[in-house]
Amino acid sequence: MTPGALGLTGPTFGDADALLIEAGSPSRASAVEYKRVKVSQDSFATGELNKLAELKKAVFQANALHSAGFAYVWLIVIIVSDTRSLTGGLGFGFTPQSYIQKVIDSIPVAELTDGVGVVVSQIEQVSDRPANERGMAGGRIVRVAVEQKQSSEMTAAVERIFVDVT
Repeated sequence: MTPGALGLTGPTFGDADALLIEAGSPSRASAVEYKRVKVSQDSFATGELNKLAELKKAVFQANALHSAGFAYVWLIVIIVSDTRSLTGGLGFGFTPQSYIQKVIDSIPVAELTDGVGVVVSQIEQVSDRPANERGMAGGRIVRVAVEQKQSSEMTAAVERIFVDVT
């Protein structure tokens, strides 16, 4: 969702990956910035995770969403792990906790605007079947989003998208 799609003027933020509202509460919109980190089969040999460097950009984008005036802003980091090599695809292989902690430690939380929440979630590919058929998922809240008073301009924009639908 871009500022133009919301009918907002000026470059208040680049885009929101998701925009959520509670029924009947357009003044309490939640904007979400998603980033994916990949744990490949090679990662288990090298200890290297893909796309960690993009977490700094994610913080910048989440801060821009907060500055734009959404009531809630979440940064959600999704760790996608290919754990088939751990079990030969015959069992359930979990992403090592040290890798999850490495992702959490790579999020520059100190640079996040107060009030922006952070969630780290995981999806494990445990076999050759799609993860939604035979896989695992989980996650944790690292920091809770704190509501800010949403600007009237933002509320009007959200209403145009969600409430005034005929």
